[in-house]
Amino acid sequence: MRGFLAWVGINSLRFLAVWGVIATAVFVFVEFGRSVRMPSSILQAISIPLLIVVALFLGVFTSFVALALLSPAVAVWLAVYLSALWLVAPRIDRRAARAVAVALAVGLWLAVLQGNDRVFVYAVLAVGVVYGCIVRLPGRKHRV
Repeated sequence: MRGFLAWVGINSLRFLAVWGVIATAVFVFVEFGRSVRMPSSILQAISIPLLIVVALFLGVFTSFVALALLSPAVAVWLAVYLSALWLVAPRIDRRAARAVAVALAVGLWLAVLQGNDRVFVYAVLAVGVVYGCIVRLPGRKHRV
């Protein structure tokens, strides 16, 4: 049981990191990418680094507010995903287990995300794909 809890903890932290990076990138590029214009004065050109920092801060803030608002759905998704991966991955080949991890991540998100904003769905699916690629698979010694 201790091995399972440690594995869940590590993979939960990985999920938070992936969510932070991917959701921030999507929110920054979608929201701030629409209103970017070439600077027309020296003062505007000098303020570009400040605007980049502010955009990144707002993107990080927005991504973690979205995570907080979605925490019930994310918690259920993560619990189902990690439980299924814990049961299936040790019994199949390593490459097949990685493919199952990616497919399961995307499939579970598709079940949750019906009828939401298109950009939001793309962001969450990107999180699912990247997380499925980097999730630590359980070893063969953890067979249930």
